[in-house]
Amino acid sequence: MTKQQVRRNPNSPKKPQRERKFYEAHLHWVLHTKPFLVILAGLALIFFAGALPLDEKFIKFTFYAALLILLVGSGMLLISYIQHRSSRFIVTDRRLIIQDGVFNRSSLSINLSHIEIVEVNQTLLGRILNYGEVNITATGGVGTEKPIEYLGNPNAFRERLQTIAKKKA
Repeated sequence: MTKQQVRRNPNSPKKPQRERKFYEAHLHWVLHTKPFLVILAGLALIFFAGALPLDEKFIKFTFYAALLILLVGSGMLLISYIQHRSSRFIVTDRRLIIQDGVFNRSSLSINLSHIEIVEVNQTLLGRILNYGEVNITATGGVGTEKPIEYLGNPNAFRERLQTIAKKKA
């Protein structure tokens, strides 16, 4: 028999449909502000120590302290960059997928039909810059153990999630 002559058995199970991604959210750039402020403090310390007439020992001590602050700030920036790049929040037609981490990768998958509450908390600055914290509660106690902080455009994430969940219900 050729491929055209092969008939599909009407009693055979249908092929499972592929899951479609409807929305993907990311962490907001404001996540990097604390490291940048620490780096800025280190640079300011170097600038002011060199500009003021101070004792040579004190200038040397201030310079090393500023280098330490710059090193800590750079480490914080690297960590926040990795966190920003490795976190994914995906809404598909069937479930919500939350992935984060690089070395210790964690993944949480919640069926849309199980989601009960999607809570968004935003500070005044968060509303101005369009970022916030999202808490998700699902039936059976499944949900995010800790809130998703610094999520960019959290209201659109909530609306998209609730719209797709209502369609599935």
